[in-house]
Amino acid sequence: DNLPVLIAYLDHARTFQFVNATFQHWFGMDPKKMIGDHLVQGVGKTQYELARPHLDSAYAGQISTYEHWARIDGAEHTLETTFVPELGADGGVIGIYSLTHDTTHMKEIEQRLTQLARIDPLTGIANRLMFEEMLQLAIVRARRNRTPLALAYLDIDRFKAINDTHGHGGGDEVLKEFAARLKANVRAAD
Repeated sequence: DNLPVLIAYLDHARTFQFVNATFQHWFGMDPKKMIGDHLVQGVGKTQYELARPHLDSAYAGQISTYEHWARIDGAEHTLETTFVPELGADGGVIGIYSLTHDTTHMKEIEQRLTQLARIDPLTGIANRLMFEEMLQLAIVRARRNRTPLALAYLDIDRFKAINDTHGHGGGDEVLKEFAARLKANVRAAD
């Protein structure tokens, strides 16, 4: 009950047989009142439909994990749910353990790392990695559509002199201004 994880046990009919107190903390649902309810009553039709293929897999004897979203305390959270089948003496599935973790913080870090890997933090424009990815996509698209492709190469004249005269801070300001002007004068898709 004190773990920051939703824990539930569903019988063969997909009704709650156990629900921990985290349901109360996250969603304001009384765990005692949920016992005997079908899963769709506890999570709602939309969430149930998202879970259904994973539940079907778990009731077929396979551990199944999926990602979904829910509102907790008024904010959108990324959740990861794992269904673990419980096998009876005959080897058949008699129930499912459901474990749901809030992975919002990890998703935010993952998105930030992805952004850092593809966007220059100083200028906010694509770095070399993203440029190469986008260039390859543009070439493929131009070939597929049989349309011409233009590639503009831009250089900042006397940039070394700017750095030497005004220091790297001055050079950084020139780069930021150049990037801002570039973004203001091309389409978002370019």
